[in-house]
Amino acid sequence: MTRSTSSGSKVLSELTAWLRAYLDRTGESPEAVAAGLGVPVGLLRSWLAGERITEGDNEFAHLDTSAKFGEWLRAHIAASGCSVRDIADATPEVSLSTLYNWIRGDHLPPPPTGEEPDRLDLVLRNPLLNLSLRQRIQLDEIRRRLLGVSVRTVGLESGWPTRGLPADIRSFTGRAAELRQLDRLLLEYVRHRGPAAFVLTGTGGVGKTALAVHWARAREVRATLADGCLFLNLNGYAERSPMRPDDALTSLMIQLGVEPRDIPDDPGAKSAMYQERLAGRRLLLVLDNAHSEPQVRPLLPTEPGCLAVITSRSALHGLAATDPNVRSLNLRPLTGPEAGSLLRRLLGRLATGAATETAIDTLARVCDNLPLALTIAAANYLNHHWRTTGIDAYATALAEGRAELAVGPTDPGTAVTTALDHSYRHLDDEARRTYRLLGLHPGPDFAVEAAASLTALPVERTRTLLTELVQSNLLTTTADDRYGFHDLIRDHARGISQRTDADQERKAAQQRLLDHYVHTSYTADRLLDPARDDVPPAEAEPGTATKELRDLDEANAWVGGERPALIAAAAHAERHGFDDHCWRIAWNLAVYQFKAGLWHEMADVWTTASAAADRIGDTLVRARCHRMLSYVYNSLARLDEARTELEAAIQLSESAGDDAGVAHALRSLGRVAGDQGRHADAVATYRRAYELFDRSGHWEGLATTLSSIGWHLAKLGDFEQSVDYCSRALTGLRAAGDRFGEAATLDSLGYAYHHFGRHRLAVRHFRQSIEQYRFIGERHGTAIALTNFGDLLASIDHPEMARGLWRQALAVLDELDHPDAAGVRERLGGSGAARGD
Repeated sequence: MTRSTSSGSKVLSELTAWLRAYLDRTGESPEAVAAGLGVPVGLLRSWLAGERITEGDNEFAHLDTSAKFGEWLRAHIAASGCSVRDIADATPEVSLSTLYNWIRGDHLPPPPTGEEPDRLDLVLRNPLLNLSLRQRIQLDEIRRRLLGVSVRTVGLESGWPTRGLPADIRSFTGRAAELRQLDRLLLEYVRHRGPAAFVLTGTGGVGKTALAVHWARAREVRATLADGCLFLNLNGYAERSPMRPDDALTSLMIQLGVEPRDIPDDPGAKSAMYQERLAGRRLLLVLDNAHSEPQVRPLLPTEPGCLAVITSRSALHGLAATDPNVRSLNLRPLTGPEAGSLLRRLLGRLATGAATETAIDTLARVCDNLPLALTIAAANYLNHHWRTTGIDAYATALAEGRAELAVGPTDPGTAVTTALDHSYRHLDDEARRTYRLLGLHPGPDFAVEAAASLTALPVERTRTLLTELVQSNLLTTTADDRYGFHDLIRDHARGISQRTDADQERKAAQQRLLDHYVHTSYTADRLLDPARDDVPPAEAEPGTATKELRDLDEANAWVGGERPALIAAAAHAERHGFDDHCWRIAWNLAVYQFKAGLWHEMADVWTTASAAADRIGDTLVRARCHRMLSYVYNSLARLDEARTELEAAIQLSESAGDDAGVAHALRSLGRVAGDQGRHADAVATYRRAYELFDRSGHWEGLATTLSSIGWHLAKLGDFEQSVDYCSRALTGLRAAGDRFGEAATLDSLGYAYHHFGRHRLAVRHFRQSIEQYRFIGERHGTAIALTNFGDLLASIDHPEMARGLWRQALAVLDELDHPDAAGVRERLGGSGAARGD
């Protein structure tokens, strides 16, 4: 493919769309894709930016029927040295019968829509088939020709990816002048002269987020920024601390499709990856509720193509002062006519039919023309007053309440507080109590089970009360059945609870809430890793509701959705004296975070948990916390700190006579020695751990330790002993259901058999290892197994197949910013291999 130089050449805009969809679906970097295509990354970026490209020769053009496509696929699988069953076994998303249907030419899988995987590409990208990205693109084009499907009917063009953008408010009214300013910004952006960011500032409740969301969903915005929208609440003014820039970058990259484990730990590398993911895309970033310039600045795009809208109660003057590409607008309350119009839309004709203009204007003025206050006041009137009280009398009652609350003539919070107080007074006793206790929830949002635990009411009754609060505009709800507060409303609820509820009742509510998180996360932890040490919690307080989780998928989904709330709950527990809950939430969250590679997040959580454990004084709990911190530090390559934590864990476990605890710590100490290249020391340390696991009857610990000994024996050249240890380990790991340990042990066996001269056995074990690693989503392990498999193939005179595996491994390691990439790049012939130069 070459850059077009003739007006008569065919423009392959469909290929550009395919590339964009491919990048979103797979999360691969432009560099990795360019390397796979064999083109400079700059040329690929020009395609993504919309420049024309011409069609090259398609080596598969002769596959002009489904039968020919299937026959080619069958022959290519056979030529790769494996069977159809091998390919099906390595692709859980495609059954053996389905693959045979493709081979017979009965049908071909349609291209993916939305976020579903492309099943054909999952098969074609198997490293054993040794197909380049260029070839896979060409085969996808053939597939589309045979099915009569255009690229533009799928992927990004089928819908506007919003990634968390809230729904538009149906009652949105006014803001014509502000919308015109935003439209002018968009026009300047299109002309390549405009700013990269627009800051909407103003007091709480003035409607900043509503304006940003309404504009973001406009047809012109969606058409111009066609690659979608990222939305992130930066928690600038919540009770908990504002989101850190590092965490914000992580959240945005996850929205962009990057696996958490693939995000670098180094802040500079993380920022570079983020900007790389934005490059070549036309995206809108809505950064809501920002706190300060240092929080926002790292999140702004540095290259043309993306546009950011920021909302904040602070003016953020520093952004515009230091960056000419940033504009700002101070959002004021609605004008009188706009506020009146909003009230009429909110109240409807039935409620406003007999109302005078003066009554509507008075109600608007009492609410300071603030959209949040107007919305609450209107909901309260419709729910409790409209049949018995006119709008003028209702406005007068609100005004009298406001006079008692006013701090000063320009106090912006008084109108909102007045509306909230009036709404609160007209709730029944049960709904009032629910509202007050929900203010105690520390997280950004919550599910119905958490609310039921706070109130000690049945889940279905709680759901009814939450619906009532939503209808009163005191709560918001999301499509995934979660609930949340506007920051000002949460503060109001919490304040009333402090004045109304006895300390003992508030403490009991918080105990039940934390019991909910501890017990449900415990269930999730047992499903995520059944082989892990079982640390059951104490019995939950009466009135605690838990979420039923039946399988691994439900456990993953629950922890994934509740993770921010769990982290907030752990911090809240530590601040308010619930130390046992704090470390248990951290423990139950660890497996999910570990698999996702959320190392910095884990470090924060376990630092907090360790402080809580020290106050508890339980020696075994303190040892566990030190061990967990060591795992985190080891994963962050902070090996000296990891060793310090392990030495403390060993001392504590020995003092408590806990052989298994000492063995766990020794096993981690062996890992540190191995990471430092001290394989003989690692073997000796693991053998000490094995003796203690044996003494304490810890079978899973015995199996994983045998596997580790086997790996380090192989690194020392004792391949016969390595095979013996790893084979024994494999039996125990499979019995324990430890898929990660099984995948690592299969790779070790492949490595040992390779150097032992048993090449067929090595091939079998490498294939099984790669399959297992991919099944559990462990990308670093996959890359290591691919590299070792490539080494085997290179040693038995299959250099092209080896290079195909190494290229796959290098793409993953580069995305992980992992030092192992250097060794793979050297195998491929130097630094140019990473770029396809």
